[in-house]
Amino acid sequence: MSFKGWPDAALEFYVGLEADNSKAYWTAHKDVYEGSVKEPFQALSEAVEREFGPLRVFRPYRDTRFSKDKTPYKTAAAAVTESQGGAAYYVMINAEGLYAGSGYYHPRTRPARSLSHRGR
Repeated sequence: MSFKGWPDAALEFYVGLEADNSKAYWTAHKDVYEGSVKEPFQALSEAVEREFGPLRVFRPYRDTRFSKDKTPYKTAAAAVTESQGGAAYYVMINAEGLYAGSGYYHPRTRPARSLSHRGR
């Protein structure tokens, strides 16, 4: 499978999901999600895996246990990968379009603290 981008149906799926974030909508349009959102992410993962590592696609279901917002589905699909050296690459698609970004996180190192207690 080669990556050819996301079809317009992916954007339309998220427009509809934003308007009706319910199990009924999800069930009626799950085939659109599978073919227009999930499959392109899998194809993209295969295309970039050699250079960047495999993409990890986030699950479409929200954890609503501790949230006041009980809508069950995320209104965007996203994936991330991290290359050697700590650079992260992120791609997301939602009703507004496509977002891709990268960044690097490198925490400042601290000198080791001495555990010895002087004078005791």
